[in-house]
Amino acid sequence: MSNHREGEHTIEMVGVVMDFHGGDEASIDELAGVLAQYVVRVRGEPGCRTADLWHSATTTGRFTVVEKWTSADHQRHHFDAESTIVFAQHVMALVDSPPRIDLLDPISAHDLT
Repeated sequence: MSNHREGEHTIEMVGVVMDFHGGDEASIDELAGVLAQYVVRVRGEPGCRTADLWHSATTTGRFTVVEKWTSADHQRHHFDAESTIVFAQHVMALVDSPPRIDLLDPISAHDLT
């Protein structure tokens, strides 16, 4: 896991990118609402620095959720939470394939020098 410095403090961060693709038009509309509610809920969870929802301008029904967490422990606790499991079960009924999920470590300008 990569860490970066902010002032005098070392901050651990982890990113999550989740791509979803809705099936028919009705499920796409419902998926958009479910993902929007999820992002609002996640933003209030301990350790969440940010969570944003994006809709593709080029691929109909494709949504991307981007999250930043202050630590891998916070992110893992979130993924293991009952509310996230219920969310995932709801989403699986609305997508045409399982979401693609990727965990990311940051690279700062300090890491490149």
